[in-house]
Amino acid sequence: MNNFCWLLLAVLGISVVLQPAGATDEPNDMIINKTDKSLTLIDEAGRTVTVSLPVKRIISGDYRQMEALLAIGAKDMIVGVDSNFHHQMPYFGLKDLPEIGKHAAELNYEQLALLHADIIMLPLWQGSKAKEITENMPNATVVVLGLSSRDTLIPELQIMGQLLGKESEADKLIKWIKKYDGIVEERTKDLKPQDTPTFFYEYMSDLNTKWSAISPSDPSAGRAAEGCGGRNVASDLKP
Repeated sequence: MNNFCWLLLAVLGISVVLQPAGATDEPNDMIINKTDKSLTLIDEAGRTVTVSLPVKRIISGDYRQMEALLAIGAKDMIVGVDSNFHHQMPYFGLKDLPEIGKHAAELNYEQLALLHADIIMLPLWQGSKAKEITENMPNATVVVLGLSSRDTLIPELQIMGQLLGKESEADKLIKWIKKYDGIVEERTKDLKPQDTPTFFYEYMSDLNTKWSAISPSDPSAGRAAEGCGGRNVASDLKP
């Protein structure tokens, strides 16, 4: 599959929702220093991390990261994935990629050691495991960058472009996202509340299979629908 197809599939999987006012497009406040041999950054968990360059082997600790990684051309760098990736995204055709466990909560350290990764990527909700993984895997650098939240996606893509030598590919994806953000904004800017369709979205909210309505605090599906002109009937619910 060519790079354009990866790009299209990846962005279709990322919720197209207008960036909130607090979001940033610039990674400058996350990158501390970069040389030909290393890049030092502050990751999503507030950790100062130095990554040796070039990065050649990546383990993804969350299946949602894979969309963006594939979209910027990192397919051949990925050596291990969250087991949910094969269940949730079989259409990418990467069934032979080794599984490192189900999220960071159930890691297979023997498998991790065999994969000789340069970086292990975790989303913020798994960030509490970063210290443990670092202690058990001293030859790999743990980086907490989810690559899935629209609040942080663009600066994280810019950072990953620099980490992986994929700056032009990351810029292309960012322009694609901004293009459709603009289309959505243009088509919805004059909508009045009474003219917008209502929606209700329910999702499993924790590991104990508790289901709840999506409120405005939800960073994904609820915000995507609202950003596209929907009206959330659960908007008054407490998080």
